[in-house]
Amino acid sequence: MTKKMTKKDYFEILKGAYPKDANNYNEVIEFINHEIELLEKKSSQAKKPTAQQIENENFTSIIKEVLQASEEALTISEIQERDNRLPASNQRMSRLLNNLVESNVLEKTYLKRKPYFKWVG
Repeated sequence: MTKKMTKKDYFEILKGAYPKDANNYNEVIEFINHEIELLEKKSSQAKKPTAQQIENENFTSIIKEVLQASEEALTISEIQERDNRLPASNQRMSRLLNNLVESNVLEKTYLKRKPYFKWVG
């Protein structure tokens, strides 16, 4: 499998392929170096989380509070009933809960094909 070429790779190829005896060699190389520098600067900047990601983090902390307070495993509907700040969408709650299961914070079990979630921290 070959690696996908990036803009930086293309600029490096252009830089190496540009004839050194060209009249404007220094200006073109300076331009290419500047473009590479801009690409590196752009990729190194820390990306701020989106509003959706921030909201999901808040929901995740609420879910943790609810499940830590509970002694038993709860369904999605039961978790939503215990705190009205959580999203009403079962699909969104399912995704948030499954993310916590993947990070080994929650345990997911099934009873009569219905998922139950328990805090294992």
